[in-house]
Amino acid sequence: MSHRDTSKQAYFLIFPKLGAKQQTVYNYIKAFPDKTDNEYGRISCLGENFRKRRVELEQKGVIESSGTKVVDGREAHTWRVTKR
Repeated sequence: MSHRDTSKQAYFLIFPKLGAKQQTVYNYIKAFPDKTDNEYGRISCLGENFRKRRVELEQKGVIESSGTKVVDGREAHTWRVTKR
């Protein structure tokens, strides 16, 4: 087994287990980084449920804020997958 294979194996052992909706949210953030909760809610058709699952992912440390942007006169965080 190569070093790369063992690194991947170790990553999957420490990566938190995700529920189905959490995995869906994670996949959207990974595919479309730097969007706000409202933007993700619209493109995923999950609406407010997106934000709820996003909060859980942030608490698990698998995603992080990538900055902020002003939307409709309000500052909102944008999100990306945590670099490991």
